[in-house]
Amino acid sequence: MVEINKADVESSLSADIKRVFKGVKFIHKRPGGAEEQVDAEKIIMNTYKKFGLFFCAPWSAPCCIWANILQTLQKEYNHSYTHQTFKIICVPLTDESDIEIKGFNDLIDGYLFPPTSKYNISHLCGLLNKTNEMPKLVIIDKNCNVLKEDGL
Repeated sequence: MVEINKADVESSLSADIKRVFKGVKFIHKRPGGAEEQVDAEKIIMNTYKKFGLFFCAPWSAPCCIWANILQTLQKEYNHSYTHQTFKIICVPLTDESDIEIKGFNDLIDGYLFPPTSKYNISHLCGLLNKTNEMPKLVIIDKNCNVLKEDGL
């Protein structure tokens, strides 16, 4: 009988999630409205302590409702602490146009997993068993350890 060590499975999942972010450029809107592309790996590893992977679609009413709630949560959480501690990453599960998805991401004031990275999004969904489930929120830390699988 083969014994499975839970720590090894979690470590493997963390490493797989890190690989999904490798080479990806998140879309972020700076204050003033200018859009920038930022290296996902650097954002994950160096800026915030925790992230909420928000699996969503702009046409979904429940996703829109949760987007507003998450924006408020993100602001209040970061206001309560002196360091940048929590940021939402919008993971679009849709074929909507970039304009619709970017507009939706503006509601959250977070990072947008680029919709053109369909392979990475699909792989991330598979790793987290979140295919076609929305809205869903998965909380990870800066080492890509899953802290909470169903954050909503």
